[in-house]
Amino acid sequence: MRSGAITQAKVHICVRNVHSYLATTALNNRSAKHYDLQQICGNAPSRSHDSTIHPIEAGHLMDKAEAEIILVNQLRLYKQLSYSDLKDRLGDVDAYEVTGASGKEYQLEFEVHWDGNPDGDLRVLGAIDDGGWSAFCPLSRDFIVSPDGRIDD
Repeated sequence: MRSGAITQAKVHICVRNVHSYLATTALNNRSAKHYDLQQICGNAPSRSHDSTIHPIEAGHLMDKAEAEIILVNQLRLYKQLSYSDLKDRLGDVDAYEVTGASGKEYQLEFEVHWDGNPDGDLRVLGAIDDGGWSAFCPLSRDFIVSPDGRIDD
């Protein structure tokens, strides 16, 4: 899948998840507010601001700079693994929490998938969120490892 297609897919999933959450919230709470997807997902299509849109307060947004530092540092550990070690992790999800410098708790998930044909390149995907709205659109980074051990960021 090309990078643009991946971004489109992420935005589509984000929009679908947020709409699903808001629909569920509306069923449970008739006064549920509608939120600006641009603020939730960062790159999702946003609607024009009108009386039915309420921006999310800054305190509810993930610190993307801190989250990216954590994610890049954790992903670096996976880059140190051999192709064979990564191949052994196919289908597994490594999920755990870390605490950022700010004291904020972040959830991380890492997965290894074939990037096309079996026994070909491996794609290592890492995602991070803070358990708030960012869980609908986690910050993600990935890299590809070829069978000869070459890494393509």
